[in-house]
Amino acid sequence: VTLLPGSGRSSSRNRPTAVDAVIRLYLAQNETTLARFENLKLVRVFSGRLTLDKRLWCLPMARVLITIPLGNDKLVIHKFYPEKALEDSGIDYLFVDSEPPSKAIAGTTFFYSINVRSKRGGVGFKLEGAPDGMRLDGDGLIVWDVPADFKEEKLFIIVVITDATGQEIYHNFELKIVKPSD
Repeated sequence: VTLLPGSGRSSSRNRPTAVDAVIRLYLAQNETTLARFENLKLVRVFSGRLTLDKRLWCLPMARVLITIPLGNDKLVIHKFYPEKALEDSGIDYLFVDSEPPSKAIAGTTFFYSINVRSKRGGVGFKLEGAPDGMRLDGDGLIVWDVPADFKEEKLFIIVVITDATGQEIYHNFELKIVKPSD
């Protein structure tokens, strides 16, 4: 987010003022801009007011960027199409587009399908860190028959993901093991 200099000046230091803002969205591992939103009226933050992180909400699955302007009385919805932005960016992307479950229930079968986006395709998966018996197939599906008497309370799972260009990323997550009554 860039707050443009010289805009939104106020006669009082204690009052928030609206400023023109430019928002640029990036992939975490790349500096190429995916999307740019200009002339957004945001607020310079003073104590007791909504901070910038509470005024901007990017919801790619809903295809929107939401901003809360100075009056705090409305939501401004800006359309955003992440798939088109990725294709138009020219980035040779590889990233995980799914959220792993946070827990597995002892005595049941755990499933997690890893959703990966790759511009070049040819995605491959490898379990680097996992409990005995956990399996990962070529489509990114993790299956594990969680022992009913499993002793550890949490695990750290490490999956290495590659694509046709040789890019490699790690998908790490923590898995809490709970009893059926939890």
